[in-house]
Amino acid sequence: MAAHPSQSSARAAGPPPGSQPLYPRRWSAFAFLLLASAMNLIDLTIVVVGIPSIRANLGATAVTAEWIVAAYALVFGLGLITGGRLGDIYGRRPVFTIGVLGFTVGSALCGLAPTIWVLIAGRAIQAAFAAMMMPQVLSSLGTLFPPQERGRAMGMYGAVIGLATISGPLAGSLLVQGDLFGLHWRPIFLVNIPIGVVAAIGALRLVPDSRGGRPVRLDVVGVVLLAVALLLLLFPLVQGQSLGWPAWAIVSIVASVPAFALFAFHQSRRAVADSPLVPLSLFRQAGFRGGVIVITIFFLGLAGYSLVLMLTLQQGLGFGPIHAGLTVLPFSVGVAAASSATIRMHGRVPPRRLALLGILAITCGMTINAVVVHVVGPGLTSFHIIPGSLVSGLGLGTVTPVISGIVLSSMDPRDAGAGSGVLNTAGQVGSAVGVSIVGAIFFHTLPAGQAASHPAIAYTDGLGSVLLFMVPLYALCAVCAALLLPNPPPRPAGPPQPARTPAPSPEARPA
Repeated sequence: MAAHPSQSSARAAGPPPGSQPLYPRRWSAFAFLLLASAMNLIDLTIVVVGIPSIRANLGATAVTAEWIVAAYALVFGLGLITGGRLGDIYGRRPVFTIGVLGFTVGSALCGLAPTIWVLIAGRAIQAAFAAMMMPQVLSSLGTLFPPQERGRAMGMYGAVIGLATISGPLAGSLLVQGDLFGLHWRPIFLVNIPIGVVAAIGALRLVPDSRGGRPVRLDVVGVVLLAVALLLLLFPLVQGQSLGWPAWAIVSIVASVPAFALFAFHQSRRAVADSPLVPLSLFRQAGFRGGVIVITIFFLGLAGYSLVLMLTLQQGLGFGPIHAGLTVLPFSVGVAAASSATIRMHGRVPPRRLALLGILAITCGMTINAVVVHVVGPGLTSFHIIPGSLVSGLGLGTVTPVISGIVLSSMDPRDAGAGSGVLNTAGQVGSAVGVSIVGAIFFHTLPAGQAASHPAIAYTDGLGSVLLFMVPLYALCAVCAALLLPNPPPRPAGPPQPARTPAPSPEARPA
């Protein structure tokens, strides 16, 4: 349920000097970019509600159910940097459109999947094309709007984030419990098909094309090396616990260390002109290093916690999908309200202070839920969950609009594109690793026999164990934020310059 603005790579190149006319259809074009963003963000939260029904319908194990979430986070995180580079090379409109259509095809595959492994493959396809689609949204914003309109555009983007966060669990619960046409959980994916087609057509007709400001080459070898290193680390983390940690799992985790070292060596050998996937010079900046650490820890727990909470509510306590969706609604309301308030406070409250307060709020919310779960146990109701969830949601909504900007504002603007890609990837990899760790804690505390005979006791015990991990995790995140996040001095705003009308490419002009 951690849908957030830092999931998009802000690689926009500012408009060049000059007084060229504004693109007259820029708001209509931006509406279709936002539609595709909402589709992706809703999909991130809607799936968690449907996982118990998916397990029952496809006969999936607990571990394979984890892969429904982990596969998306892993592939999306890996592809964000590459997706941004593809937009710089081939043009943001065609890459965005291909991303939307590919995401739509992946959604169709998920909705029609006959087995759990086909569904997981469909989720990976969704993530790969979402990684092409999402970086182009904020990249296009920089060429569509003049500086004086970008605040309004970012406010609209933040509103979409909030609405998507709220509507995902509710839409998922309604679609699953409504059992449209006897399709059970499948409409949560099939609903993306008409939305994706409309967004792709609108983008082709209205979104003008643009490219990066300097020639860029894709580091294919770097992509492969990073993918191998991540798979060596993450696959055994997800599968190892259920298999009793066989030797191959330990060997794979150990082998990931030299694999990451080889990737770093390859990046160091590529000159700036060769466009390394991850410029290692970024990590010589203390503020950037600290930001990567804080963002990775911050997103380590959210996706996994969402998964085990929904499993506890539905399979442990017997809540229906709508009941479960309404139970987590206060979290989403908190995210939306705090996101809107944080955007309005931009420039009046130091963003570093906002981020720290948000992380402390999540720590408090998780502490409240940990105490409640351990005191109430199997008698847990929606009203017991709501207070801690609301506080946690307010914290998440405070952090996500500012966290990446804090780190990037202390960097050389020329490094902002690569830096934002690395930060987004760190967050997504943190989510994937977190699903593995949280899942291992949860299912280790969940003996199969007790889960079948006394599900309320077993599942609340598992949730309590996860919360005992979450509270110190976010306390550590708060300490790291206080010590490591940069605190750059405010920069004077430069004179506003009008945005240019982006020149459409010859092969695809807006209608």
